[in-house]
Amino acid sequence: MTDYVQDYINLIETGWIEGRKYIVEEDYYKPIKIEIKVGKKIKQAIERHQKDVKKSEGKSYPYIYRPEEAVPVVNFIEMLPDPKSRQPMKLATFQKFIIGLIYGWRKKKDNTRRFRKAYISLARKNGKSILVAGIALYELLFGKNPKASRQVVAAANAKDQAGIVYGMLLKYLYALRNVSSEVKKRSKITKRDGVELSDFSTMKQLSSDADTLDGLDVLCGILDEYGEAKTSDIIQVLESSQAQQVEGLIMIISTTTKNLNGPMHTEEYPFVEKLLNEEVKGDAYLALCWEMDSLAEVDDPTNWIKSNPLFEIPEAWDSMMEHKNNSLDEYKGKLDLSGWLTKEMNFWVQSSKDSYVTKEEWDSVKTTKNYDIKGRKVYIGIDLARTSDMTAVSWIIPIEEEHKLLLDTHGFVSSVGGIDHKQAIDKIPYRQYESMNLIHISQREDGLIDTEEMCDWIRDFIDYNELQLIGIYYDPFMMDKALINLSKTYPKKLIEVPQKINYLSSPTRALREFVLRGEVMHTNNPLLNRAAYNAIIKEYNDSVAIDKKVNRNKIDALDAVINAMSDAQYHDFDAPTLQDLLDNDEFGFGYA
Repeated sequence: MTDYVQDYINLIETGWIEGRKYIVEEDYYKPIKIEIKVGKKIKQAIERHQKDVKKSEGKSYPYIYRPEEAVPVVNFIEMLPDPKSRQPMKLATFQKFIIGLIYGWRKKKDNTRRFRKAYISLARKNGKSILVAGIALYELLFGKNPKASRQVVAAANAKDQAGIVYGMLLKYLYALRNVSSEVKKRSKITKRDGVELSDFSTMKQLSSDADTLDGLDVLCGILDEYGEAKTSDIIQVLESSQAQQVEGLIMIISTTTKNLNGPMHTEEYPFVEKLLNEEVKGDAYLALCWEMDSLAEVDDPTNWIKSNPLFEIPEAWDSMMEHKNNSLDEYKGKLDLSGWLTKEMNFWVQSSKDSYVTKEEWDSVKTTKNYDIKGRKVYIGIDLARTSDMTAVSWIIPIEEEHKLLLDTHGFVSSVGGIDHKQAIDKIPYRQYESMNLIHISQREDGLIDTEEMCDWIRDFIDYNELQLIGIYYDPFMMDKALINLSKTYPKKLIEVPQKINYLSSPTRALREFVLRGEVMHTNNPLLNRAAYNAIIKEYNDSVAIDKKVNRNKIDALDAVINAMSDAQYHDFDAPTLQDLLDNDEFGFGYA
């Protein structure tokens, strides 16, 4: 029995594939042996598949793997004529692997597809076009649920990007019409209405800036290059349109970008990580991510196949390697490798070489461990909002047993002009963050941040966790009301941190050094992540500080951490605690 998923697993386990490549100069084929490597996330996806196959043997497990269901899809796509050569193109093993997972996993109760969303990430020029076009056209022409009036859309956040995706699909359909009289008879293509079939099925382009998004009932939605998206509007439209679809499918197919504030990086990618780490449940979500495991791996070309799985094809190996090296030389000449790392290596990087910390550095100190903070010491930093910015309350808690500082934050957001409007302008999912208890959205009539609410939250946070407050470190800007309020409870704990270079340089340097040495941890809070990714460092003679004027992105949470770092950098992990003194009989208290 044909099993495309197992074929790819076998290829990975074998570790090598043998083939031949054509030597133009000598007009002969030379044998070639290619090492097959995959990164952590593909290994995790395979482990998930294997575990689920084992689970499916139990009666209570609702899904079953039927590899034969993928065979017609693969056969159809491999019959598709290439728009340029008009010749059919064979799929690579990894492409069949993707199709095998999407179509092979079924619900036991009715044999409909299990997966309703597929996140597929890999470097550019790795054969995703024929994969995307093939699946979309198969659903358009042969989809069974529904039997008629199937809607297929090529989607993007902007009309021009959606047009690129749709244009690609049209090329394959035109090529198919040229070789199949039946397809030509059943389909009609117009500039106004897109593609229509005789059974009222349609294929069209879709973007969030379209005149209307009403009346959608999408069977298959394709989001190409979702990494460039600034909001999640379009994916929300697609998801809401599939409420009545039995086998609705959304495919997110994208390469990484330098857009670390976009929804692919802030929403989808973190969920993918948690899903593959088995931290969250997502039975209907397929996560496949071909990427490097670390930046250090990029130096070895034999690792490039981890993010470029098409390297498995011996005939394509030479041209792909030549392209990668030529592209690398160009980006080196421009003194900026970030574009090459994202496009050619599928590696997330910041947009600026002046970033305070790199994404890899920051991500290396995140923790998934839930620490009990009750009774611990705490340094609290406050960065009050400027006009419509966010007020951030960040804290640093020493984890004595690990000799590390734990960082976290909470935000208070104004609703001036309406929170939905602010959400659209800032490109930040405030309502989602509110549901995650990461922020408070102002409920005042004027929409301004409620200072009293912030102060009450700080008190509740300290009291509930029985924290030992070392100090509240604040930016003096517009802090008058907050100081009056907090001084009632913590009169000797309020410490001003002047926002001048000579005061900020030391904690700014210290935090970065602590990150590099692995002496801090953060909870993967998206507010703090966003701030860290956006922070730009500026040097002033021998001093440094976060450049607040140049960077208008939301860095409030990091600013508040740096305020708290003014003292936290000097925390003595070796200082004896009260319990240590008691255990050592340092006090009398009647002890013998």
